[in-house]
Amino acid sequence: QSIDGINAALAAGITPIIRIGIGNESFGFADPASYFTFLNTVGSGVSGSFYAVAGPNEPDAEHWLGDYNIGDEDNPKLSGIGTAGQLLADYVNYLGNRRFELNSKVKLRAPSINITSWSGSYLFSAMLDRGMRLDRLAGISVTSYNTFDRPDGRLTSHLNRLIEKVPALGSVPVFITEIGSAEILGGT
Repeated sequence: QSIDGINAALAAGITPIIRIGIGNESFGFADPASYFTFLNTVGSGVSGSFYAVAGPNEPDAEHWLGDYNIGDEDNPKLSGIGTAGQLLADYVNYLGNRRFELNSKVKLRAPSINITSWSGSYLFSAMLDRGMRLDRLAGISVTSYNTFDRPDGRLTSHLNRLIEKVPALGSVPVFITEIGSAEILGGT
């Protein structure tokens, strides 16, 4: 199914993104070696290049990679953020260190971090501080939502704030994989 879906998207001029896991469920991909094998299988069966998120989508909310508590905006838990950063960096680096063994159609990106959330810059900083190698990726992934209840709540403001807090991210391609209005979703 994955191969057929990716080929259909490619035929329509769309570059697909493979995203794995949801909530606390990894669907068998908590071990990066399993994901590596899956990506090679998909890469060998598709007609063109695609992106693959190297880890969870919004790991502030998805904990299938491990057990950690990052706290909240009023009470960030630095030890939990550090644990998350290490788990994410290890996952990314496992895949990135084997990028020449991956099918050339697979383009890796860092885990998709929600930059609307207070935790976005914390998580990116924690991954980088624990050795995540940006130079082995095709870029980073972020999700962002306009939050019109704040004067600086536009998507571009969230992105600029992230790069201001984590300057190393200003030198790599940024892929925004989810956008929208937080108000529509019922939150900020």
